Amino acid sequence: MSTMPMLAELLTESDVEQKQLFPLLTESLPYGLGIPQSHILTKFSTRRLPIGKGKEGKLYFPDYIVMSDGLPVLIIEAKTPNESAEEGFREARLYANEINAKFPHGFNPVSHVICSNGAELLYGVPDSEHYEKLLHAELNVGCEKFATLQDEINWGKLAAHASVLNQKRKPDRYWKPKKLIGGNAVQSEEVGLNTFGLTLSADFGYIFAPETAEDKAEVARYAYVDSRTSLRSIEPIDKIIRAARPISETNARLIQDTTNPHELLSKLRGGSTLERKILLLIGSVGSGKSTFVDHLIYKALPPDILETTLWCRIDMNAAPISGDEIYKWIRTKISEGCIDKYPGEDFESFEVLKKVYSVEYNRFQKLQGRLLQESGDTVEYHRSLVRHFEEWQADEEVTSKAISRYCCGDRGKLLVIVLDNCDKRSRDEQLLMFQAAQWIQSEYRSLIVLPLREETFEAHQDQPPLDTAIKDLIFRIDAPLFQHVLIKRVQLALSRMKDDADKTLRYDLPNGFRVEYPSTDQAFYLASIIRSLFEHDRFIRRMITGLSGKNIRKALEIFIDFCNSAHLGEDEIFKITNSEGKYTLPLYLVTRILLRGNLRFYDGQNSAVKNLFDIFHKDSSPFYFARLLILRWLNQRFNQTGRNGVRGYFPVHEVRDDLILLGVPDYAFDRELDSLIKAHCVLSENLTVDRVGPDDLLRLSSAGLVHLDLLGSVDYLATVAEDTWFDDKLVAEKIAERIGRSEKHFQVHTQVQNARDLTEYLEKKHTSLTTQISTFRELDSPVMELIDISMARKGIESLVKHAFGDSWQDLEIKYPADTVVTGRIVNRTEKHGLFVDLEPGITGLLHRDKLRPDYMTDVALLPNELMQVQVKRIDLVKQKITLWLPPSTHSA
Repeated sequence: MSTMPMLAELLTESDVEQKQLFPLLTESLPYGLGIPQSHILTKFSTRRLPIGKGKEGKLYFPDYIVMSDGLPVLIIEAKTPNESAEEGFREARLYANEINAKFPHGFNPVSHVICSNGAELLYGVPDSEHYEKLLHAELNVGCEKFATLQDEINWGKLAAHASVLNQKRKPDRYWKPKKLIGGNAVQSEEVGLNTFGLTLSADFGYIFAPETAEDKAEVARYAYVDSRTSLRSIEPIDKIIRAARPISETNARLIQDTTNPHELLSKLRGGSTLERKILLLIGSVGSGKSTFVDHLIYKALPPDILETTLWCRIDMNAAPISGDEIYKWIRTKISEGCIDKYPGEDFESFEVLKKVYSVEYNRFQKLQGRLLQESGDTVEYHRSLVRHFEEWQADEEVTSKAISRYCCGDRGKLLVIVLDNCDKRSRDEQLLMFQAAQWIQSEYRSLIVLPLREETFEAHQDQPPLDTAIKDLIFRIDAPLFQHVLIKRVQLALSRMKDDADKTLRYDLPNGFRVEYPSTDQAFYLASIIRSLFEHDRFIRRMITGLSGKNIRKALEIFIDFCNSAHLGEDEIFKITNSEGKYTLPLYLVTRILLRGNLRFYDGQNSAVKNLFDIFHKDSSPFYFARLLILRWLNQRFNQTGRNGVRGYFPVHEVRDDLILLGVPDYAFDRELDSLIKAHCVLSENLTVDRVGPDDLLRLSSAGLVHLDLLGSVDYLATVAEDTWFDDKLVAEKIAERIGRSEKHFQVHTQVQNARDLTEYLEKKHTSLTTQISTFRELDSPVMELIDISMARKGIESLVKHAFGDSWQDLEIKYPADTVVTGRIVNRTEKHGLFVDLEPGITGLLHRDKLRPDYMTDVALLPNELMQVQVKRIDLVKQKITLWLPPSTHSA
């Protein structure tokens, strides 16, 4: 060990634990055993187990347990220097054997035990009384006995031992229901086209996703929403979204009212004092930074600022990524932007060009022009002037500066250059864009406006040119509430529909027929969808808002995809138009569209809603609850202050350490955390989706909270069941059979059955997990809350109760297929057969085809007689039970 304590320092058991054993365990080879601290369970959460017999029997727990892949692999005991190390070794062995006995025969996870009293360290295997001994002085790199200890017990061997054991008990194969149906073409099958919705998108998509300058201007003028609107009625999900701000937000001044941004307007009245300055506009992805600038230019700027400024917008998305080309490109864009502001002037005419190149022209007149004019050589004067004009126009730097001077400086205007989308590229390209901004700052007498994502500002605020931004010129905007933005856009679309009230449109039915309808029906369609999204406000609005977070652009994309989804069939469209927009789509249909988009089968990779129980089936120990545990851990601490003093933010290593000791394998934690960050379910402190390090801070996002809510949704459980790996082929085949038949796929009965099959499978995995964990650690309330999945079962029971009534709620569980039960005959008819009560109020039909021809005269089959029947099928939707005769009964 590199920092070996003196024997005289080891006075208590705690000294032996913390000064000798813990460093020995955790220091890397060759100084220690190289065991990560995150894999060491301390005695404070270790479970007491009975060891010994008779008078020697007692409850005991060791000082440390080392875990790997969810298995306890090493037991460590510490004793005081005046206690027997041999006795401690014996106790540790007995404890290890108690743990191993809780696993199947031949499956012994604890491979070694260690005990030390400071002076002596003993180690060996649990099933043998033999041990090796090292004296205190021998615990050093130069000792051969220490090297032997390290060779027998080290992290690599312990981890390999756990991996081999898990591979032994791992099922041979896993099946995914969707993959049992067919190949990739079948699995990615779309449900068709909603031509009604597509027509709507084609006609009014420019309002929901504006692309051109004209479209953006229209939205800015007539559909802009202030981020502070109706904050008094803010919902809990919105509070979670708004809480997700970067730590350095105090470096920027919040614009309180974006419709009247007086904080910014007061600065824009600074005139020439703003020349060669950079103004930063910071906001989240999709929060409306560009839309705010549009609104500022087209509506919010007062006349005095409009008259004294010229705004030049440059979309940096289109900028070349070569340093040699970008500056030339920017000069051209600045020239074009200035010229566009004066459409009435002819910039090719001699009179205007003289004004544009006034400085150069006056310089020419002072020398060459004057000499030529005094000599009377008019022809040569004109030739020389033309030559100079050609040289000036050929020089991009001279031309661009001349145009900006003529359009701005000569008219007393401040040139404001807005560099849009400067932060939507790779890191190196972003730095090039920032260098370009710094170059503009030095080349042009202008104010540069940089709209930036908050995470970009976080990452680069101390680098040029952001470090030159004056704090008084750093502003931040919040995203408006999604429902307000959506309603405003819909209102704008409805107003435009009035202009085409007499227009006739068409949509296609699946049978090939084409339906014509007036354009006013589009208004009904929009009204009905808005009603549907907010009729189920608690669930659906929360779901859309939560999934998109502060990204209003993403929320609008979800809305457009919703309108276009072919899951909205012609029957629903007819109900919408027939009710003149007062029809509300059923909740199950809204949920189906949000989960599946336009696909028939759920695809967890491409859906905005992720499968909480996704695994990599080739892992040595596939772990179904990694995503759930990560989200639950962060949710438990959402309102707690983290290590940096900011509420809800905790370092990766803290989450990792806790969950590894709950059985989450290292590789599963790292992979699933990465997937949750990319899905925006977990936020890192800098709000990027890049891979995080152990000290980076994490926080639950609104999308993560939505996923936790979905655990109680039957629609969600049934949907993700299609794309979940099962080690039980029968379960996977049952789900595949149901979803493979299009007429049954989306029936409530199918959804309930699939949700139930998934839940029962997960409950078995959950029981296995809790049983394994409880062999060596105490399961206190916080731990039990983390791994609890009863919400899924409760969601199923609630739906069944409301959809089918109390008496039918548990029939499928009570009478699984092929169950033989004794029932009472309540009626018999020639047309149908026998009606048999399985219990009061629950009647099934034994069809006449399954009976002997003389069943109507058989005295044994009179009403009130008892008979045995076999339950073949329970149809909860139609509330029908199909019965057969038991296999032992023979019919004629």
